[in-house]
Amino acid sequence: MGAATLRAVKGAWFRISVVLGPVVVAGCTRVSDTQRFEANAETVEITATVPEAGGPAFPDMSVRLCWSGLIDPQSLTDVDAVVGSGSLLTDARLGFELRPWTSVDGEHLAGDASEPWCDGSVVTVTPKEPLTAGVRYRMRLADAAVGWQGESPNLDTPGWDSAEGSDTFNFFLEFDVVPSNRPPGPPEDPPETLTLASLFENGAVFDPQRAMCSCHRDPDDDANLRLDLSSPDAAFEDLLFDSRLRDTGYPMVTPRRPSESFLLHKVLREDGEALPGVFGNAMPPGDNALPYGDYVMLARWIEDGAER
Repeated sequence: MGAATLRAVKGAWFRISVVLGPVVVAGCTRVSDTQRFEANAETVEITATVPEAGGPAFPDMSVRLCWSGLIDPQSLTDVDAVVGSGSLLTDARLGFELRPWTSVDGEHLAGDASEPWCDGSVVTVTPKEPLTAGVRYRMRLADAAVGWQGESPNLDTPGWDSAEGSDTFNFFLEFDVVPSNRPPGPPEDPPETLTLASLFENGAVFDPQRAMCSCHRDPDDDANLRLDLSSPDAAFEDLLFDSRLRDTGYPMVTPRRPSESFLLHKVLREDGEALPGVFGNAMPPGDNALPYGDYVMLARWIEDGAER
């Protein structure tokens, strides 16, 4: 839809509040000469939206934007995205998944998840009050997103438009809210909160029987000095009690903010290599990339509050 058409439609906007903070982590490292924000002419783009443009959405549904690459969590703020219709106003929250740890519908995934639905980061806009069925809503996102390596949004892709005479671009998404298809009944029980202890259970990411983290359990290995994974208590101290900002400018773990936790930055890879800005190798080292399901469990644990 053109900018002129959008300007002709009167509407109020849902203001989106977002608080982005830092995170921390450690691992077996070697110094890397790759800098995070070197000059970069590459771009990132929105490759999919939920709902689709012009498609249906439910009153309690979030808007989800899938990007082609990783996005810097600090690049988007509360003034960069608004949603609205008519004269109503409501607050909303902006969620961010550096690499998705939920399904395309925002549902929790389990440890046997095989691959993400989106190749890059996912930005989620969730109004704090249910939307009204039978009404068309519009979301507007400013071109403020920055890729992990400094890429800018590709403004030539569908959805981006600028007001006449302005150099400022925004991404627009319109969708129609329809009645929920959920049958009436008691609310579902919330998923069980993940604890660090649960990540040490049989088959979980830090299971002592798995060889993946063996260097972090060996007291004679330097990796153990950086992050002790010999027990949940030892790991909790190293992950939560150390407030130092790590390579990417975040602490090891920021409770409830997985994307701002260096622990996740350290285990992610791009083209088989550590993320730009992360010194040394991605963990686990070598060709032993962390299975996607393990990444999901780490992210869910942090999102649940990073409890012991």
